[in-house]
Amino acid sequence: MNDLRKPALGLQWTAVLSGLCFATGEALGLAPGGKALAGLMAVLFVLFTLASFAIGLRWFRHARANGELLTPGVQPFGPGFAAAGWLVPWLSLVLRWPITLGLWRATGIRSAPALVHLWCATSLAATAAVLLTRVQALHTPAVLAAATLGAVHPVLFAVVVRRITAHQAGAPAPAPTTPVPVG
Repeated sequence: MNDLRKPALGLQWTAVLSGLCFATGEALGLAPGGKALAGLMAVLFVLFTLASFAIGLRWFRHARANGELLTPGVQPFGPGFAAAGWLVPWLSLVLRWPITLGLWRATGIRSAPALVHLWCATSLAATAAVLLTRVQALHTPAVLAAATLGAVHPVLFAVVVRRITAHQAGAPAPAPTTPVPVG
């Protein structure tokens, strides 16, 4: 099994920093004279988001492979489709929920996946709130709500990553399925 602790830690940090940069940028954009700092936060948000995608791809690939070793056949999609469903914009809004639930179950976490549901719901709500503030040019309360959801969403994601990683790190190595020749 692959050790996910280092990529998980990097993924958690970059995701949370991305969310904080987003929320800070949104709040600064509301302040008079805050446009320059909001622009800097937007650049940092993009950089941390790109780093999250790069690290997240590695983490997800290994976490999915570990889950398949721990509990074969539980995950709903094959590795290629799951990676595309996790990373392709707009497709990920729909597929990250069943993909993450499959990974949660394949990892053998026995608790109810309420955390996964909360993270995915927050993700959808954050996306909808940001789109509404951009399209409708909504005022301060709506922008602050979008910023709050944008900051909470990556923190919940970091907790999901931590739970899956910790459980996989503590799981016993699966027994080999093919007999070893004696001789």
